[in-house]
Amino acid sequence: RGVAARWGLSGRAAFVRRDALAVLRDVGQQYHGPVAAVVLCCPSPYRAAPPPTMEPMHAHKAYAGTRGRATGGRGNSQLPDSADSHSFLGRMAVLREAARVLAPGGWLLLSSNAEDVAVAMVSAAR
Repeated sequence: RGVAARWGLSGRAAFVRRDALAVLRDVGQQYHGPVAAVVLCCPSPYRAAPPPTMEPMHAHKAYAGTRGRATGGRGNSQLPDSADSHSFLGRMAVLREAARVLAPGGWLLLSSNAEDVAVAMVSAAR
């Protein structure tokens, strides 16, 4: 049995491992009921470059460890390149599609473990 069935949510919830934009498009085309909520949880933060005001020596120290070393100081190579990157869950295309499929009065819940990413997603969603 799947998680939705074990939790008593069969027919009301689904857990999907697929591109979020593709799922939202399919929901818009194939699901004929109201979409009460869309939840985008903990998207991987995109790679942040050191602020331009940081001196190179300080930038290297601030972005060392898992960030910087393998990418010549440009951040963790496993992270999306930017907020517009295809691999960033909170990109504008996903937010627009979520807004399109939501029923009037529906909820869009955005969650991230990185404050700057959460703030950027909320700002973009507005």
